[in-house]
Amino acid sequence: MKKVWWGLNIFWIVVFVVLTIIILVRSVDGSGHVETLNSRIMSMIILALAVVFVAICQWIIHLFIRKNNAKISS
Repeated sequence: MKKVWWGLNIFWIVVFVVLTIIILVRSVDGSGHVETLNSRIMSMIILALAVVFVAICQWIIHLFIRKNNAKISS
């Protein structure tokens, strides 16, 4: 279970790093809008909210795993 947990964490880190690089490097987004500093900042804020959401979900799952492991070892 621990290997799966770390594998998923590495997956999420890679996804967020790649998305950050894409946001910072692109000059025009998918709709044809020319990227400005303000639009890049807004995109980074939205990506940061996604990171926080994933972190909270992982923390909750971690609490459940810890609780179940404590029951099993008792």
